[in-house]
Amino acid sequence: MYCLRRGPFVFSVAPRERWEKEEYVRNGIELKYPYCEYKVFPESPWNYAFTGDSMEAVFSPVGDIPFSPEYPPVRVRTKMAPIKWDMENGVCEIHPSPKATGAAVEIELVPYGCTTLRVTEIPMAE
Repeated sequence: MYCLRRGPFVFSVAPRERWEKEEYVRNGIELKYPYCEYKVFPESPWNYAFTGDSMEAVFSPVGDIPFSPEYPPVRVRTKMAPIKWDMENGVCEIHPSPKATGAAVEIELVPYGCTTLRVTEIPMAE
């Protein structure tokens, strides 16, 4: 597994997210909005592997919120291929030597701090 770093930044694949509010009563304590819990689910592909080391940094002006998910100050474009990740007990497990299950596509990775749902440790596809 590899982590992409550039200077002080660590980069992640950031899939689109779907948030589900979870309100409940447990042990006589009621958790309702705005003090409820949320489950976050991916709404776009996230199961990728690096296919090489060709990468391009793309810089944007820093906005009012430096680590905004909508306007990250820097992104890294690279080619990545989809791979199969297995889920066991809610945890992703990957084959030690993953094979691509499709053609490589260009993906933009964003700084870890610009994401809520992220994949940061990424394998290299065979």
